[in-house]
Amino acid sequence: MTLSASIGEGVNILVTKGTFFAVAYCASLAAWGSDPVKNISAGLVGLIIGFFVETTLFVLRSSSTIREHERQRKARVKRARGITRASGKAAAGIPLEFREAVWDSQSSASTAVDDTPAPLDAQS
Repeated sequence: MTLSASIGEGVNILVTKGTFFAVAYCASLAAWGSDPVKNISAGLVGLIIGFFVETTLFVLRSSSTIREHERQRKARVKRARGITRASGKAAAGIPLEFREAVWDSQSSASTAVDDTPAPLDAQS
């Protein structure tokens, strides 16, 4: 997460809580008049409600981001194994072990060794 995104998230939380406090404070002014204890208490209740709303939205955003990353990772694995979205089948002519070895070498920094024997006609 970048610095500007982190600052933006913090400012968003502060503005949300401030807005909920102000709305509840003004609502208590209209309901009970100018009793400072009731007005501030209502404002604090509004602030707490704002906290729960902001927390719920943050959890929903985070879980959708996690699901999107997981979906992208699965798509990369399928592409590396030669499985296309349209057919759902492995690419013809490429052994599955070779595709897995290539995927392993691309996903990790180490080089993968293909231990599968070459076809008989290619050994001549």
